[in-house]
Amino acid sequence: MQAVAAGAAAVLVLRWAGIAPRTCLIAGACAFVLVPVAAWIASTVPGPPPGSSRERDDRRR
Repeated sequence: MQAVAAGAAAVLVLRWAGIAPRTCLIAGACAFVLVPVAAWIASTVPGPPPGSSRERDDRRR
């Protein structure tokens, strides 16, 4: 759903800015593809190692 929203927002904003329709559609399609790809890449980043300073800060709260 976020990919659809990102693509639609890109198309609408670029059209509002006066960009050619075909260019807007290409940019919207790129946003539609890149949002899920970026989410997938972000999901592969490992968490902090055990005993890291971030983990210690969370336990103090």
